[in-house]
This record gives sequence, structure tokens and C-alpha cells, in this order.
Amino acid sequence: MTSPPPPRRDEDVDAELAFHVEMQTRRYVDAGLDPASARVKALERLGNLEETRRTCRAIVTAQEHEMTRTAWFNGLGQDLSYARRVLRRAPLFTITALLTIAVGIGATTAIVSVLKSAMFDAVPYPDAGRLHVIWNEYATLSQAAVSAGEFADIKERNRAFDGVAAIRPAPGNLTGSCGGAECEPERVNAYQVSPNLFEVLGAGPAIGRGFTAADGVTGAPGVVILSDALWRRRFGADPGIVGRTITFAALPRTVVGVMPAWTRFPDAPVGYLRMPAELWVPFDHVQNRNNGRGNQNLAVIGRARAGVSSSQVQAELDRISSTFRTDLPDRYAGAAQKWRLSALTLRDQVAGDAKPVLLMLLGAVSLLLLIACANVANLVLARGTARSLEMAVRSALGADRRRLVRQLFVETALVVAVGGVLGVGLGVALLRALVSLDPGSLPRLDAASIDGVVLLGSLAMTMATGLLIGLVPALRASRAHPQAALGAQSRGAAAAPARRQSQRSTPIRRTAGG
Repeated sequence: MTSPPPPRRDEDVDAELAFHVEMQTRRYVDAGLDPASARVKALERLGNLEETRRTCRAIVTAQEHEMTRTAWFNGLGQDLSYARRVLRRAPLFTITALLTIAVGIGATTAIVSVLKSAMFDAVPYPDAGRLHVIWNEYATLSQAAVSAGEFADIKERNRAFDGVAAIRPAPGNLTGSCGGAECEPERVNAYQVSPNLFEVLGAGPAIGRGFTAADGVTGAPGVVILSDALWRRRFGADPGIVGRTITFAALPRTVVGVMPAWTRFPDAPVGYLRMPAELWVPFDHVQNRNNGRGNQNLAVIGRARAGVSSSQVQAELDRISSTFRTDLPDRYAGAAQKWRLSALTLRDQVAGDAKPVLLMLLGAVSLLLLIACANVANLVLARGTARSLEMAVRSALGADRRRLVRQLFVETALVVAVGGVLGVGLGVALLRALVSLDPGSLPRLDAASIDGVVLLGSLAMTMATGLLIGLVPALRASRAHPQAALGAQSRGAAAAPARRQSQRSTPIRRTAGG
């Protein structure tokens, strides 16, 4: 197999080296040496020609690459400058395309940020994968609340959890002074919790202390812990709030702590617990274990032991369920034998109800983005058809098809890039609107933000949009045949005077009454 011919630059390098050898040989011949000896002497003086040849080829190659890069960037700069001028001359097209792209990317960015916060961001607690929510499960109801008696038995009999706590809603009116002055009564989202709830969650107060077991005993002095949001809103972020007495549910209670801003458990809808907490009250739910197992009003939170998987947690709950059926057959066996205790990880619990809705919204805004791409692509195609003469003239003047494709693609890419920036800004505004209008049913919506991951996703969407919108119209518009386009223009220009002459020579018929 013969090797391919060397590139032209190799021939130039060889010719240059041959010239230097010849000139050095002539100098030695002029000095009195015979031609053969002079050539040998010249080769000795010039050294290793093969090494010199490789060095020269590398230098020439680097220079060619640098020239190619410089020419490419210079051409790109010219394309961008020309694209700005062209787009300024077509304001209606530019504004329509920008708004269409911005709406598509903005809506998609906002929904992606909500989806990321609800389904993919970590629940803000240490080792959150070990946190589980425990429910009663029936044939027709998968997440029913737990009674105090069931909670007490789970707490005493389980071998899979380091700690188990219970929580139930107890909203009430907050009255009395706030920030040193009397304030209007305020309805707050409060919860009665096991004193060990924050220990199970792995969260400690930012100010003051957490609850102790003694705080939940009947007859103990009333205490509360405030959320960061309530502390700032009603008490002006007073650092001396700990130790003050407030009136909640018509009872005086002493503030013992304030939780950090990231802790509002339930931070998002957990089963029937729909609203994030603003205030917590300690309560020993175990002391009510004899109130009847039909009084189911607790959500149970458990932290699995290190190394215990979710399947092992469920197996342990199945074991406890079997003991319930044995000990209380009238309650748990017979017609209710499909009952069991079940557990979900806290992350799955938070995203569970809203997951189908969020995925549906993501599909809807993705379809909106595709429709926006199709509409802008149609605008670009129509505009490219109107510019066929321009493409034909540029082709006739020597522009190759790749150059024309790049110019048209740069114009579209510039529109898409600006539209993408506007879309991210619109996405921020839409996300703020969603947060302000949230009825409390979307998980962790207040934690959603346009972060680096979402921005990277928006950049990827913008690039994909640019390819979808720009490449096919650019390839199609660049196919304009110069002779056909210029010929059609010439025939149209030649026919125009004839049409005008025909219109001038046509007699005007007057009516009888004219």
C-alpha cells in the first residue's frame, strides 16, 4: 500500500532546506573545494537535517493552526456584528422570537427548580436517608394516622430504630406582646410533638435549648420552641426571646428555643400534616396510649439504626404488625387483616403526593418549549426564504456554503442566547410568583431556587434550542442557487417596466354617466 502524498507544507520545508544546502555548498566551492567535498562539508555544517525538517514542519503546522483559529474568530466576530445589524433592521421578528424563546425557557426553568427541590435535593437533616415516616395501611387507605397506643407499642417493641417520635397538628392563637408592644392575635401553625422529635431529626435549636423528657410530662410548666420565621416576623428577631413568656392557645408558655431557618418540620406536606410548623409544643403522646386505638391522629417519625435498610425497617414493622394481630385480634385481624404498619423514607414521603403533578407540569412546559422552538424555526425559515437573493449574491461573490450556514446559524444563536438570558430572568420571576401563591401543597417550594445546577440545565436547554431552531433553517437557506435566484430577480426587474408601461397604455373606460 502506497502512502498518501505529503501535504504541501512538507514540500515547502524540503525546498527551503535544499536551498540552504545548495547555498552553503556554493560557498565552499567558491572557497576552493570540489563540488562533492563542498556538499559533504555543507551537510556537516547544517547538522541533522531530519531533525531540522521535523522542527520546521512543527513550526509551520503551529502557524497554520494559529492562522486558522485567528481567521475563525475574526470571522465569528464579523458574523456577530452583522447579525446584530440584521436583527436591528427586523425588530418585529427579533422581539417575537425573543419573547417566544424567553417564555419557553423561563417556564421550564421555574418548574425544573421546583422539581429539583421537591424530588432530588436532600431533606435538610443529618443522615436523612435513615428517617422514615410510619403509617397505618389498609386495603383502601395507604397512609392513615397512628393512634397513641400504636405509637407507644412501636416505640417499645421496635429493634430497627434509634429513636421514634410522634407529631400532630395543634393550631392555635398567639396573643399578647411581641417585640415590646401589644400585637393583634395571630393564628399560627403549631404542632404537639414528642419531646425527642428534634433529637430524632438530628436538628438542634439556633438559640436556647431543645425539649427534654420532663417538658412533656402532664403538669409540667408550659414551654414552646419558635420557628425562625415566626421569631423574625412577630418578635423582630429579638435575641432575648429565650425565657420570655408568650400566650398560646390561651395558656402562658415560656420560650425555650428558636430553631434554625432550615427546620420547620414538617418542612413540607407529610401525609395529613399539610403546613410547615411555626411553633412546637412538647407532649408525651405515650401517656394517652389507653385512649382507644380508633383515635388515630399521630404521624410517627423514626430514625433507623445505622446500616438498617428501608426493607429491613419494613420487615421489622411487619413483625410488630403480626404481634398486634395476635394481641388484639378484634382490632387488627378478621375483616381488617389487610391492615399493616408501613414506612416510607422522609424524602419519598415529601415528594410522594406532588410527584405526579410535578412530572405532569414538567411535561407540559417541555411541550411548551418544543412549541416555542417550532414557532421560532418557522419564523426563521420564512425569513430565510425572503433572504434567498442575499444568499445568492453572497454565494456568487465567492462565499462557500459553510460560510453561509455559519452566518445564518450565528444570527439564530444570538437570538436564542439573548432569549435564554431573558428566560432565566423570567424563570426567577415565575418561581417567586409560585412561592407567593403556594397553597402549601407543593413540597419544599420555599426552598426552591435557581441554583448552579438549574442554571446549567437552562444553559443546556438554550444550546439545544439553538440547534433545533438554527441548524435546519440555516442549511435550507444556504441552498439558494445563485444563477436561479439572480435570474428570477432579473426577470422580475425586467418585467416591472413592461407592467408599468402596460398600465399606462391601458385606456380608462368611462361609464355613460361619467
